Amino acid sequence: MVSASWDELCLLCGICGGQGPRRSLPQPEAEALAKMIAQENEDSSEDVSTIINDAFATCPRLDLYSDCDPERAWLPEDIRYSDSYDACIAIGYFCGAFNEYPHPRGKYPDGKHVRVRRVGNHFREGFETILEPVGTKVLSRTFTNCGVFDTAENPSFYICERCYVSLKAWIDWDSLPPPLHTTPFPTKLETLTFDGELYEIVRSRQGIRGYATLLPCICYDGIEKSLNQWQESFVDCRRGSRHVISAIRAGMRGEQLIPPLLRDCRAWMFVRPDIWPSPSKKGESMPIFQPFEIGASNESLPITLLPSEIFLQIIRDLPLISLLNLSGACRTLRTAMTEPTFLDLILKDALMCGSLRWIFPIESFRDEKLRAYKAIRLWIPNSSTEDRAIDNEVDMTSIPSIRSLLLSPTFPRLAFIRACWDSDFMMNRKRIWGQVKQFETLWVDYRVNGCKFDMFFPSSDILHAIDAF
Repeated sequence: MVSASWDELCLLCGICGGQGPRRSLPQPEAEALAKMIAQENEDSSEDVSTIINDAFATCPRLDLYSDCDPERAWLPEDIRYSDSYDACIAIGYFCGAFNEYPHPRGKYPDGKHVRVRRVGNHFREGFETILEPVGTKVLSRTFTNCGVFDTAENPSFYICERCYVSLKAWIDWDSLPPPLHTTPFPTKLETLTFDGELYEIVRSRQGIRGYATLLPCICYDGIEKSLNQWQESFVDCRRGSRHVISAIRAGMRGEQLIPPLLRDCRAWMFVRPDIWPSPSKKGESMPIFQPFEIGASNESLPITLLPSEIFLQIIRDLPLISLLNLSGACRTLRTAMTEPTFLDLILKDALMCGSLRWIFPIESFRDEKLRAYKAIRLWIPNSSTEDRAIDNEVDMTSIPSIRSLLLSPTFPRLAFIRACWDSDFMMNRKRIWGQVKQFETLWVDYRVNGCKFDMFFPSSDILHAIDAF
């Protein structure tokens, strides 16, 4: 039985189609949070509870259930103006407000004739409008039910448009096995579309969509905790209080504490994932690794004796943080892996075909490609101010390849990637990449092993009902 939930979350990123949290806490909840943080830091010489309550007092007290668009002045700009999740893609079978087509109980139509809608104006378990393929123009004010709140047997679901495009772009289709079967019915030899396969994967995994309407076989890293009927607050995503306590100790007070408090609440998971970092201001030092002095008696690990080309092949799929952890195995390995030339080779390889491919913009997003180009080219040494000025209406065909910029011999890869790690925007992009890779694992399993359960009936049986709607 699915518990009642009014907002339903994107199956990939875990963010509501209405853009996620945007309101401050009601006073009782704010006071409870301040008390909890104070208890976690009892050794602090500061009156933590009072200081945090004073910070919350700078936020507007809004009616939690107001129908009006809330004032978001207290939010950081990168969250306040995020529009990355407005349009969504609904996938399934739609017939009436509650999908009342005839079907055997506990069964779903297969993915052969699955319908796809670009929808907007998220409301509770569905969407109130159907949008044009591009832009915000409304084609129809037709309700599209995607949820499990009213019926656990609804086969339809949605994902944010950005996640939908990311899924298509970031899954390594060339490495996927061919489908074991095209539909659950061996007499049907037609190849399923991307949407048909995604639909059957979602509908045939072990376990049902739960309280947050998410897949139990996908790890959402706690973002689902932000859902309490409505996805209104960041607070339940909080992990510790390190950032806000550090800010208090640094003398910050009032509204200055809101950004570090939101960082502890991992609000970065809700920012738009398409803002690339700009280079540091003049005078700021670039990150470097301090090499160890290796004594003559130091023994080398066998792996450090491998040729660079073979070593790169071995480590290319390791996440960057794992590489740095590996480099701590011994001083010889640390020195080898953090030697500037070799480290640059590691980063270059990870960008081309390894764990850093998410840094590249998705080609089908015109605005994303332009935004990436405008930021990344600022890192090129000796580029003039005039050369950096770019018209938003620039002809995209005249823009050099982002790949050629990032892989250029003069590009400061280490500094740039370090800046990506310090960017909330890029860390959310990396998070979404990780979600896509989890779906890729499901895709492999689906193509190799088929459906986990016999849950489908031929969708042709209900075409008359679907087409009549």
